[in-house]
Amino acid sequence: MVQITDVHLDSRERTPGGIDTWDRARWACNAAAGIDPDLVVLTGDLGLHLGTAETYFELRELLDQLPCDYLLIPGNHDERMLFTQAFGRRYRTTPDYPWLDRRAEVGGTAMILLDSADGLFQAQQLQWVDSSLAEEAGAARRGERPRRLLIWTHHPVITGFHRYMDAEYPLRNAHDLQIILERYSGDLDLFLFCGHYHCENVQQWRGIHQYCTPATYVQLDPTSPNLTIVDENPAIRVIDLPPLADLETVVVYRSLDDV
Repeated sequence: MVQITDVHLDSRERTPGGIDTWDRARWACNAAAGIDPDLVVLTGDLGLHLGTAETYFELRELLDQLPCDYLLIPGNHDERMLFTQAFGRRYRTTPDYPWLDRRAEVGGTAMILLDSADGLFQAQQLQWVDSSLAEEAGAARRGERPRRLLIWTHHPVITGFHRYMDAEYPLRNAHDLQIILERYSGDLDLFLFCGHYHCENVQQWRGIHQYCTPATYVQLDPTSPNLTIVDENPAIRVIDLPPLADLETVVVYRSLDDV
C-alpha cells in the first residue's frame, strides 16, 4: 500500500514558486506503480489553493493509470463537493452527512478514512468514528476481526511536533478525537496516517501510532515558527501489512536520478 499526500495541484497555476507540481505528482504515481501496491491512498490537499473540478478531472486521468484502486480524502485546500463530479459516486455526500468519511478494507485489515477538510471534526463525525470503532473493537474481542486498524486523515491527530503548523493550521479539536481513540486502543492496534504538516514524523501516544508523511509539493521546517521550506524533494510512504507481523512502513524520497 502507498500513501501520497499534499500534491497541491492546479490546472492553470502549474508551477507555483517555480515548482512543477504536476511533474511531482507523476513521479509519485510512477513510484507507487513500481511497487505494485494493493491500494494507493491520497490524504488530502489535492488542490493548490482550493481544488477545482478542472484540476480534479486532470488528476483523475493520472490516477486512473495506477495498477490498483485508489482512495481519496479531502484536505483544507480541497472542495469536497466537487469530488463526486470527478471521482465518482463513492464520493457522494448527503444533506444529512456532508462529509466524506468512510470505512474500507485492504488485505483483511480494516480502515477508516476521515474527512478533516474543515480543520475540525463535527460532533456527528465524532459519533460516527465512535460507533465505527466500537463495532471493530467488539469484533476484535470476539476474534472475528484482526486487532489492526488503519486510520487515514489529512490533519495530524497527535500534534506538538511542528511549531508553525501547530500554531497556524492545527486540527482544532484533536483532543476530542484522541479521547475516542484512547477508548478503543486496548482492543485495537491503531495506526494513523496523515499529511498536512509537510514533514516526516512518527508519534506514539498511549498505544496509538501516528505516521506523518512528507508532501509531494515541498517540505517545511518543523522547528521554525515561520513558514520555512527546508527541502523541495517529494516523497511517498510505503506501507506493508504482513498477516502475522507488525505493520512496516518507510518513506521514499525522489532521488536525484529521477529529477
